[in-house]
Amino acid sequence: MEPSALEPLYYHQDYLTLIRWVLARYPDFWSEPEQDQITCFLGLPSKAQALVIRLLNRKGCVFRVSRLKYPELGSLDEWLEALEHAQFVDFQRTQSENAQCLAKVPLAELQAWQGTRASKSQCVEMAIGRTDLDQWLGRDWLVLRCQNLFDRFRVLFFGNIHQDMTEFVLTGMGLQTFEDYEVDPHFRRFRNRTDLENMMRWACWWADSYATDQELGPIKDWVGRCEEGLKELPDPWRKYPLRFLCRLGLAQMNQDPEWAKRCLFRYLDEREDWEVRARLVRWLKKRGEGDLAQALLDQEESELTPLAQQAYAKLRHQLKSGPAPQTLLQPQPKPVVAAESQASERGGKRRYCGEDAEWSTIETFVLSQYRKQGWDGFFAENGWIQSVLGLWARECVFASVPGAFDHPFQDAPLDLGSEFFFKQRQAIFRAWAEQWRQSNREDWLDHLGSVWLKHGHKRARFYHCSPFSWEVTRTVLAAYPLKAWIELALRFFQLKRSLWRGFPDLVLFREGRVVFAEVKAIKEQVSDYQKNWHHELLRLGFEVWLVRVVVRGEGAASAAPPVG
Repeated sequence: MEPSALEPLYYHQDYLTLIRWVLARYPDFWSEPEQDQITCFLGLPSKAQALVIRLLNRKGCVFRVSRLKYPELGSLDEWLEALEHAQFVDFQRTQSENAQCLAKVPLAELQAWQGTRASKSQCVEMAIGRTDLDQWLGRDWLVLRCQNLFDRFRVLFFGNIHQDMTEFVLTGMGLQTFEDYEVDPHFRRFRNRTDLENMMRWACWWADSYATDQELGPIKDWVGRCEEGLKELPDPWRKYPLRFLCRLGLAQMNQDPEWAKRCLFRYLDEREDWEVRARLVRWLKKRGEGDLAQALLDQEESELTPLAQQAYAKLRHQLKSGPAPQTLLQPQPKPVVAAESQASERGGKRRYCGEDAEWSTIETFVLSQYRKQGWDGFFAENGWIQSVLGLWARECVFASVPGAFDHPFQDAPLDLGSEFFFKQRQAIFRAWAEQWRQSNREDWLDHLGSVWLKHGHKRARFYHCSPFSWEVTRTVLAAYPLKAWIELALRFFQLKRSLWRGFPDLVLFREGRVVFAEVKAIKEQVSDYQKNWHHELLRLGFEVWLVRVVVRGEGAASAAPPVG
């Protein structure tokens, strides 16, 4: 649908849809005064309602009437009078609201009123103390008094604080499409009004934490309040403040050890994060708290990635309990590629250049070198593999699991990336895998190709299809057995979402041979996430390379052209 085809009051209809949805799903959440306010709003003329919605979609809560121009509403005087009578807007302002109004007044206007050439901050400070300020602002400035009520409507509908009415508009214009899934009519992300208030309070805390400019004193106070609020937050919201606690704890390990321990243990009480746990174990051992480190190490889950199993085995060996760690499968090292190098502007990635004198990122440079040897390929990293596996198993990901889908604008199920995601769909994934084990590769490729073209443009957290062509993707998929791709998909969906990153940088192919290549500078380390992917790919029979790039003059004697 073209933007011009939208109805003039399209946003009004969208908001009424949201309100009716929330009232049907959460009829017991509202106090008597709020019920009266909702009834009053629904009884207003449609254009008065539309004006409220227009104001809700603007920034802040104070607005200059003379700057409000909405042609579809005509003259606003009648609607403003109705809203003032219903107490949705107010022309009587507090001192802090007057200060917000003054912040929006142009400097020249303030200087002309006060007869001064002072700065904006000085003009505002002088104006706040004047007795005729209210008279000067007059009825040209209003305050929206119903924002809190409608903020709760928005959060109850979307279930988060980052989505807004733009979702309705983009979908109505045909600019975005969500996957098909069945919304659970019985699931309520918020169990009661207390859950909602705790979530709204957490949103305020989160904003306050950024306003502290990372000063430790205010942050510690925020953490104290955050810990208290965690006890009452519903499960979908606990992960956000928990992540914040983890980040703060890791940052303060050396500056304030006891406070760091408190934050990290609180985080690990509710989240199984083997990387944070392993780091905390090593840190405790270094500080001489071996017993505490051993106790923490004994709490890990049994289902771990190979990299986590290796890390825990190594830690146990260091603590003198358990066998020595096993070695992960390693990618095949390739001859070093020589290049010129220069730092990128504005702190970006370092750039490299070969004999063709074209500067590029390290991945593009290595790809160009291999193309000279007859290879073709593309820069894949995480987007490509997530698109392939997500589209292939989309009926499993978007299956009708209780509590997975709350509203019609979700790009993924609510439990995606959690320990419950695969467990709740285990039977669905097993049946899906068995179905494809009985199929042949050509049928599989034809099916995935049709899904890629039909669903690849939709808004889902998996799909990043636009940089990749299906023809090239088909070539890569056809190079390995279907069984290997099935096992890779099952392993992928069992992992936490944080472990999805780290897929090799490049996909190289030539004459039916396909290689996944990790690209690193000569002194650059392979991350744990990348090691995990390398192990999984090699275990399933995929070919993985590690390509190093050396800068000429820093070891060029060992440099050699890339070979296939």
